[in-house]
Amino acid sequence: MAAIIGTLIKLALIFMLITSELRR
Repeated sequence: MAAIIGTLIKLALIFMLITSELRR
């Protein structure tokens, strides 16, 4: 369960980074 949550958090962070890069 913790592993799944960890992967979801990593994906969320990556998604935020991609969106911030695209906004530039």
